[in-house]
Amino acid sequence: MENWISEEDCTGCEACVNICPTNAVSMYANELSGFLYPRINNLICINCSLCKNTCPVLEKTEIRNLKKLSHKKDSSILAYAAWSKNNDLRFSSTSGGMFTEFAKVLLSNGGLVYGAGFNEEMDVIHMRIESIEDISKLRKSKYVQSYMGNIYKEIKSKLSEGRRILFVGSPCQVAGLYNCLTLEYDNLYTIEFICIGVNSPLVYRKWIDELEKKQKSKISYIWFKYKISGWRESPFCTRIEFEDGNISILNKKNNYYMKGFLQGSYYLRPSCSRCKFMGAERAADIVLGDFWGVNGQYDDDKGTSVVLLNSNKGKALFEDVINAISYYKIDLSNIYDTNPRFSTPIEQNPLSELFYKDLQKKEFSKVVKKYTKKHEELSEILLKILARSD
Repeated sequence: MENWISEEDCTGCEACVNICPTNAVSMYANELSGFLYPRINNLICINCSLCKNTCPVLEKTEIRNLKKLSHKKDSSILAYAAWSKNNDLRFSSTSGGMFTEFAKVLLSNGGLVYGAGFNEEMDVIHMRIESIEDISKLRKSKYVQSYMGNIYKEIKSKLSEGRRILFVGSPCQVAGLYNCLTLEYDNLYTIEFICIGVNSPLVYRKWIDELEKKQKSKISYIWFKYKISGWRESPFCTRIEFEDGNISILNKKNNYYMKGFLQGSYYLRPSCSRCKFMGAERAADIVLGDFWGVNGQYDDDKGTSVVLLNSNKGKALFEDVINAISYYKIDLSNIYDTNPRFSTPIEQNPLSELFYKDLQKKEFSKVVKKYTKKHEELSEILLKILARSD
């Protein structure tokens, strides 16, 4: 069987790997970008077409996955701005700490939670946690595509055993999970985040390697969107902890990984620029993200989550955490206005291929400096123009 999807369209959700009955589908890394794509071993492929039929991108295109969303049709979407009342938890979260509050409900009742965390090599993988003490492993954003492995298979097995499960991932990963499940499970809860797009694991590793070489020590933890200077300044602030005990706080001047991401999208997955999982119609029970349109009287710059409840299960889970949070209702239009990535994909940079080629020969920071220099020069010119107009 020939590959059914192009590299431009594949999201890397790995649903095809998990659904294949003969393990004929595996993921390989593109040599230039490092993104993972499916490859079929025709020696053991039985031409069942499950890989193609399970692909959420193709299903979305052909509008055949609506059966997977049938349990949500009787529930109108509710939208809230919300944050945890626990200030320490809120500070250590990307936005308002809502993921942790939801996870605590499942874990305190014997459930399981699956999400993205760091392994010992600081690669980002999807993993399972079983205790409240381990929530910190999955908390906070990781701005690189996570490796799924056989997580969907494992979740299906645990669901069949009757375990309550909360799965958290990107919109395409949530769609991939649903497409791997042949049944609807009342004991499954899903959360997807408002996704800017996923970055190259190869570029992420180049960045880490450079930091470790400079420090002469391995990295033990990465805290993206570190709120030491406030939530609104956090996108460019990253805290790096090293095994030798040293800590480095990167800011807008020297945070080259976030500069290359937010000031040019140089290492974004190609499919993210044509994402089919945006807008109000979502597969997950709950959608979480930063709510940059927070009402002035509530804007304390500590982080506020937008919470979309897309199903009755999502609403029930929200009721379970209501005493632990502060919240107020918002219109769906507020999210469209203040979170552009909720409905509009980010454009792929036409210089991405040149960026990757330069990265094969030069240090990561030097390549980022080269490609973001023009952006910064234009920004400085614009600021000067605005200053004169005042």
